[in-house]
This record gives sequence, C-alpha cells and structure tokens, in this order.
Amino acid sequence: MKNIIFDLGQVLVQVLFHDFRIKFAEAFNTNVDILAEETVDGAHIDFMVGKISPDEFHRMTCERFHHFISLHDFKKLWLGMLGGKVEGTDEIVAGLRRKGHHLHLLSNVDQWHFEFCQNNFPVLKHFEKKFVSYQMKLKKPDQEIYEQVVSELKASADECLFIDDKQENVVAAQTVGMDAIQFSDAFQLKTVLNRKGIIF
Repeated sequence: MKNIIFDLGQVLVQVLFHDFRIKFAEAFNTNVDILAEETVDGAHIDFMVGKISPDEFHRMTCERFHHFISLHDFKKLWLGMLGGKVEGTDEIVAGLRRKGHHLHLLSNVDQWHFEFCQNNFPVLKHFEKKFVSYQMKLKKPDQEIYEQVVSELKASADECLFIDDKQENVVAAQTVGMDAIQFSDAFQLKTVLNRKGIIF
C-alpha cells in the first residue's frame, strides 16, 4: 500500500468527551443534557473547519451560554477534552514507518487541539503530511476532503488505506475508492493489517 492515512482522535489520541461535557457544563453553569454528544455548539464546527479564530470561538461560546470565563481558562478547559495516547497504536505507526510505509494524518481537529497534539504526542513525527480540517476548511465525511488528500498525495485512491474509528468516515473513504479500516483498538488493527499483507 503506497499511502497509509490515520485519523487522530480515538485512533492515536484519546478524546474524553463524556468527562469534558460534565466539566464544560459546570464551567458554564449549564445543563449537561443540552450539550450535543460530540460537539458543544455550532461554533465548534466553525472552529474545527477554520471559519472562526480561537478568540471568536471563545467569544461566541460565552455568548451562546450567557456566561463568561477567561480565554485562558476556556482554552485550558477545551484542551482537557484530550486524554493520553491510544494504547498500542503508536507502536504500530512506528513499525510501519520503519518498514518504509508512507504515513499521513487526516483529522477533523481544531487549531488548539492540533497544536497541543503536535507538542505532546511524539507519534505525530512519523507522519509525512498532516491533513487537518481547520487548515483545509473541510471536514470528514465530506467527499471533497478525501479527494483533496488523494490529489495532494499525487496518488490514486486505490493506493491509499484510511484508518478511522467512525463508520461514516470509513464509508466515505471507500466511496472515493480508498481501502479503509474502521478502528476499534490496536490489536484489531494489527490483525487487519496482517490480513492485508501489510508488514510492520
């Protein structure tokens, strides 16, 4: 396989959204039940696709929930959504890299989370290209983001293997012609890669 493309959240880095929702509700004096399961508010989507700046995201969130916290405290709260590494995946990535595979990243991620991951998760050094939603102004599972990745890699879709924890993102990748694996844990990923004859 010419290019192996990894998702970031829940594949390489844990996202602790359940715990985050509780802390967010406490900080903004609101009911946790009104928070969407995977996004706090529409402003988060705009932040994730680079339509608004970090300052605008902070202001819009405070306005949305009618409660002010400082930018510093808000960023600290937001970064608290991220946990540690997903156990075992970094070893797979390092092994693939040692064997000469071309590794890339494709993630729906905002500026704060991506910068934090760049600075705190050494596994990211193994990726040649990092395709992130806030820079591309696109997000998974929109077909255009996969097509742009294939174009920038100067590859055909069938030369790309995509690994993501969400079914809708895997299906979207397959729709454009990529091979794809829905990730559940490192043991499962090792098993599927071995079955595909990908050595690491």
